[in-house]
Amino acid sequence: MALRKEYHKALAAQGLTFDKIVGVIGQEMYEGEKSADRLNAAKTLLKSLGMEKYDNEMIGGGGNWEDLILEAAEKNAGGDQNEVLELGDYDDYAVDTPAIPAEVKIIKDDELEVGKGLYE
Repeated sequence: MALRKEYHKALAAQGLTFDKIVGVIGQEMYEGEKSADRLNAAKTLLKSLGMEKYDNEMIGGGGNWEDLILEAAEKNAGGDQNEVLELGDYDDYAVDTPAIPAEVKIIKDDELEVGKGLYE
C-alpha cells in the first residue's frame, strides 16, 4: 500500500492525474488517426469500468441472447419457419413513464401547431 501511495505521488508530481489520463484516452477515442487506435481507446475506457465483456450472468440470467436464440431455433428445427419462437418464461417488468411537466406540454403543443402550418 505504501508503494502505491508513493507511485501516486510520483504520478501527481509529473502532472499525471486520473483526469488527464482519462482525458487523453477520450481524446484518442474521438480524434485518433487510425480506427484501430480509436477502438483501442474505447476498449481501454470500457475495461476501466469493468465493462469489457457482456455477461448476462451479472444480471441474473444464464448465457447470452445469442445462446437463447440458438436454443429456441434448435427446439423449432424442422417446424414451421414462420412460427414465432418462444425464448422462455421471463418475469415481466413495468416501465414507469414519468409525467410530462405542463410547461413541456405547452411547448410541444406550440411546436405541433407550427409544424401543421409548414405543409398547408
